[in-house]
Amino acid sequence: MIKSLIAKHQIDCDLKPGVAGLALSASDQKQMYEHAAHLSNRYDYDQVELLDAATGHALCPSPAYKVGYLDMGVPICTRSILRWGWHRQRQKPG
Repeated sequence: MIKSLIAKHQIDCDLKPGVAGLALSASDQKQMYEHAAHLSNRYDYDQVELLDAATGHALCPSPAYKVGYLDMGVPICTRSILRWGWHRQRQKPG
């Protein structure tokens, strides 16, 4: 829905696919992997890729992060530009 509204109102907010989540601990890792499995098993959602430590570090080179996931089904954009675009659309007559 958000993608279609951004396109309809021509808001250039640098919309891109993909949100990463990175784990700091073994319990975070377990929770992330369980969530990804739940999405896959319950909803047949196949947009989550589990990341090992090397791939996670390629995205965010912090030694604090262990492993994680990349969800390509979630769009991300520059929120301040998106808010400005919504505000601009509300100011238009009609």
